[in-house]
Amino acid sequence: MLSNQQLATAIDSLNINFEERKVTFTKNITDKYSNNSETDSLVVFEDFTTIKKKQQYDIAINKLQTLKSIAKSNKNDLEYRKIIITKHKIEWHRKISLAVACLLLFLIGAPLGAIIRKGGFGLPILVSVFFFLFYHVLSMIGEKSAKDLSMQAYEGIWLANMTFSPIALFLIYKAKNDTQLIDFSPLLKRINQFIKKRKIQ
Repeated sequence: MLSNQQLATAIDSLNINFEERKVTFTKNITDKYSNNSETDSLVVFEDFTTIKKKQQYDIAINKLQTLKSIAKSNKNDLEYRKIIITKHKIEWHRKISLAVACLLLFLIGAPLGAIIRKGGFGLPILVSVFFFLFYHVLSMIGEKSAKDLSMQAYEGIWLANMTFSPIALFLIYKAKNDTQLIDFSPLLKRINQFIKKRKIQ
């Protein structure tokens, strides 16, 4: 429900909080688990007894397990924050991409109508439904990939538009030159030549 300006402001705030969270996490880990104390540096591990060594091993294992748990929870928190930022970016780009999609699908539909030149609800409806489903599937794939953080938000949302842009240009070129969508005449000509050669042999 936010406008693009409100979304941009929210994205900036979320990015600042995300970076602050990363810095805080890094500082806490280094401050808590850095081995810079003089007493630790003077300790010679080889001089310990077996019991003392075991105690030191247990302490080290406990510290590592605690560190692993903290790192995992912070990693999950950072990933969640990143997903929230990505969802805001998706909505920002969606508002523009849907407007562009209307124009793009018009630029595909108008040349198709000029090329097909058949009335009724047969082939034109079939081709229209095919393009609509293809666009819808690409949009879903792009949005899901963006939410999974496997691609950038703008890449996922604009995937369908970028795929349909060359198709629109191709159809406009075909309609402008008044040519068939797919010209099978050269292929049919070669097939006929091949059949004639077989008959002669």
